[in-house]
Amino acid sequence: MPELALAKYDELVESCGDHEHPLLREAVARALLEKGRTLLALGRSSEALSVFRAALERTQGDSLPDLRSEVTSALTAFEQ
Repeated sequence: MPELALAKYDELVESCGDHEHPLLREAVARALLEKGRTLLALGRSSEALSVFRAALERTQGDSLPDLRSEVTSALTAFEQ
């Protein structure tokens, strides 16, 4: 089941990743956050770190402070 979730996150990022609409940008960043969490739960920590960093990049400059905070928290907890 986690592999299916990872595939769905990838589909969303691929199909909506370049859109400028704020709601789609948020959905993509949230999908990356959840993908990172899933990878971490599967013990794929190096992949999770890369995905968390990508999610953080996508929230920079956006008006998504809550999501950016979630991503920063996940990244900080991971790096400790």
